[in-house]
Amino acid sequence: MGVRKPDPRIFELAAKTAGIEAGDCVLVDDLAENCEAARDQRWQAVHFRDNAQALHDLSRITGLPSIV
Repeated sequence: MGVRKPDPRIFELAAKTAGIEAGDCVLVDDLAENCEAARDQRWQAVHFRDNAQALHDLSRITGLPSIV
């Protein structure tokens, strides 16, 4: 695609390719700068530090129960 995180264009391209609005997109990434770049593009983001934390954060975002 010619771009990669944290370039803002990758988030625009990914949302467009998926056919959904940026606000409906979620990035899970272990780099804080990528999560911040996603949020700057109106995405939701989970900064992955460990499984339990990531699942908890995803549960909060999606409203689905965590499996941990």
